[in-house]
Amino acid sequence: MANYAISLTSLRLLKNALQDRFPFVKSSHLSEAVAAAAGFRTNAALIAHSSSTSSLPTLRLDNILFVERLHSFGYSDVMPFAFGELSLKTQDAFGAAATATTLSTEETTMPKLFFSYSHVDEALRDRLEVHLSLIKKQGLIETWHDRGITAGSNLSAAIDENLESADVILLLVSADFLASWYCYSIEMKRALERHAEGTARVIPVILEPCDWHTAPFGKLLAVPKDGKAVTTWANQAEAWTDAVRQIRKAVEEVARAKSPPKAAPGAGPEVASGWGVGPQGFSDSDSMRAPTAGAGQSMSERPRSSNLRLKKEFSDFDRDKFLHDTFDYMGKFFQASLEEVASRNAGIQVRFQQNGSDAFSAFIYRDGKAVSECLIWLGGLGGRSQALTFSHNANSARGSFNEMVTIESDSQSMYFKTLGMQHHHSERDAQLSEQGASEYFWGMFIERLQR
Repeated sequence: MANYAISLTSLRLLKNALQDRFPFVKSSHLSEAVAAAAGFRTNAALIAHSSSTSSLPTLRLDNILFVERLHSFGYSDVMPFAFGELSLKTQDAFGAAATATTLSTEETTMPKLFFSYSHVDEALRDRLEVHLSLIKKQGLIETWHDRGITAGSNLSAAIDENLESADVILLLVSADFLASWYCYSIEMKRALERHAEGTARVIPVILEPCDWHTAPFGKLLAVPKDGKAVTTWANQAEAWTDAVRQIRKAVEEVARAKSPPKAAPGAGPEVASGWGVGPQGFSDSDSMRAPTAGAGQSMSERPRSSNLRLKKEFSDFDRDKFLHDTFDYMGKFFQASLEEVASRNAGIQVRFQQNGSDAFSAFIYRDGKAVSECLIWLGGLGGRSQALTFSHNANSARGSFNEMVTIESDSQSMYFKTLGMQHHHSERDAQLSEQGASEYFWGMFIERLQR
């Protein structure tokens, strides 16, 4: 993967080199694959971006995205390669072909981000890495965690090496993280030492509620906002977005500190070969020099991606379990919330009623008079609907309801989506966790007492 300054001219040079490398690929398909490698949906969007600014934009070219785009066009035989292997033919001032040169490289100043986490929290780490994808595609960071270690490598040595070279260290905090001897006593200890030395930035990411405030990192500013654990947010996507925004700020500060000083005013541009285009002075911005696998090089030093997530498939069993687990959680959530409402408010009485194994009712009375009630049950419309349904009428027939949440999924997790029958517009497109769905129904139930 590499970062290059691009212009319309340099794009043409790159495409010419790719046509020499892949003569069997249609020109239009190569253009779309280059756009994908640069993080754009279409070639038109890439051209518009490169021509919309007077300065050379620097974009990260991802060879994996390039190959995947070609595969989507049916070129399944195309194998991954390095853009630095390409030979670009420049032209002199008279249009004659000059000597072919390869893309030159120089050491990158891209910050490296290290994940310190318990393997119990791997699914949450995957979600965080998904939310960091844009920052990675923009060439602001490279990430590393222990799943990037190749088979046969020295595990401890690889972790130590990457922990020592990291610029930003994320502590993914949970009860399991605090209980892990290696995470707490090895990784966290060294991370905080480097933070105190000023050689790395440590950011605690609070995954779940736990007693972390008295930990050695307790005085550091944690994310998401106010150190509120990700799993306690009604919409976990909002939690990750908040965390990533703060991580981005830290990464940008680190990147500025790592950047080499700019040339003095009046100094001529240093033109590198390959991207240089005669008198215009177009040149390489920077790229990652991949170590060559050879004698004396360990397996852990070989270049490889940390993006090894695969799309997860969720079976009917997975969905049914998620549905029933959420229903059980929601029942406990309502029961505890009712008791808390009664304890905090004079003249309020409450009642929770389990209606068999697939439904429950909740009631609130003020001075003995019923003021709010609801019925929540497993299922929705149809015989085997994977949904939870809410009615404001505790004695409602199950064909009549006010709202429903149904199970959906993306490539990494399952969540609930609302039908949007109520006027809770902020939740209509939200991906709700079990707590988020419970909070959503509770909000509908308690709303009548809050008007």
